Amino acid sequence: MIRSIRNLFFILFVVLTFGSGSCNVARAVITSNPLLPPDTGAYLSEQQITTYTAPGLDIITTDHILDPLAATAVRTQVGADELETFDAIFAADFNIFFAGSTPVSSLGELTGPASILTYQKWDTTTGSFDSEILSMELAGQVEGISLLIRESPSLLSLGQTLISDTGGGLYSIDSFFDVFTELSVDSGATWIPANDSIRMVLVIPEPATIAILALGALMMSRKH
Repeated sequence: MIRSIRNLFFILFVVLTFGSGSCNVARAVITSNPLLPPDTGAYLSEQQITTYTAPGLDIITTDHILDPLAATAVRTQVGADELETFDAIFAADFNIFFAGSTPVSSLGELTGPASILTYQKWDTTTGSFDSEILSMELAGQVEGISLLIRESPSLLSLGQTLISDTGGGLYSIDSFFDVFTELSVDSGATWIPANDSIRMVLVIPEPATIAILALGALMMSRKH
């Protein structure tokens, strides 16, 4: 709920500052909290089209957003590495084509648990860290169609995070992941792999994106 309130105030700030126009995304986030996942910003894809194809079904996704809800994070030591488990929101524009049916096109939002392993991060504040998304199990609906999305159990979703001390108690966090995903439309009975990984880059989103994430965070908070 704290994250939800913070996001809502952030929306008001951006709207009042930039009006109805969009602001440019920043390539790294600045925060007073160097813990992972970052407590500000979100991971966005850049003009990428991802497809999931199965007999009688094609799903095309664009404008992917992945928001790790830092307020829910639990950090565990795994040797020299750090395991971060947290709730996440994944949003995208979904275009769903069932054979013989009217295509469905809508913004969809899926929520659920995720985990990241950040190598050599335990008890270390700054530096360059290799990372891997170990799991992501999210659920939601698009125009009444139930969808599940997961991180691929057979392909590695690797990334890197750079945390720098910028002085004055502030830190710069620059991060990306190449995420391999699979979708299911039958409650997990079968899974459809994506045609390629999704490059997700940590940015400060524009106002419309922030509004989507704030709504998702609010819905997540009501589940706890």
